[in-house]
Amino acid sequence: MLRDAGGGRVALSLSAAWMTSVLASLPQQVDSGPVHQLDSWSVAPSGDGQDLVLTLRTAEGRTVAFATRPWQIQGMATIASYSGVAGAVPKLRH
Repeated sequence: MLRDAGGGRVALSLSAAWMTSVLASLPQQVDSGPVHQLDSWSVAPSGDGQDLVLTLRTAEGRTVAFATRPWQIQGMATIASYSGVAGAVPKLRH
């Protein structure tokens, strides 16, 4: 449900063609394809000065980059550090 600045309900009407384009651009679920082994990663400031660019690379040369907020990177680091997974990840800072 959408609400306006005053808290009232707002109806949103989209054409089917537009909605198809939006749905086609959404990331696919992980379980819909192969899982690739991560070879390396990097984090760098984005051009807007507010976001970070997280780049993931596989040994096969596949690369994907995401614009992220600092709190998202912090959340991933927290999960990796304190997940309780067997053979816990050493607490390293990159």
